[in-house]
Amino acid sequence: MDFHNTSLALNEWLEWTEDYIRKPEPVKAHYCEAKNPSTNEVVWDDLLYSDEDKIKRLEDAYNSGLILVISPKAETIYEA
Repeated sequence: MDFHNTSLALNEWLEWTEDYIRKPEPVKAHYCEAKNPSTNEVVWDDLLYSDEDKIKRLEDAYNSGLILVISPKAETIYEA
């Protein structure tokens, strides 16, 4: 089988399976960073999808002695 026929077969297969592939749904999330207050170094970062996530991350940062910076504007994220 040559390249031309292989490419056509792949293209037909992709068109046939296109409807079966799950398309990602957009969700809103806030970006956050946990910083070390003495060095201002980012220790970890995360996306917060709900208020429960925010509370959990605030507790994690507080217990670790870090400062949590949360973006006030939610961004649209497409998850796979």
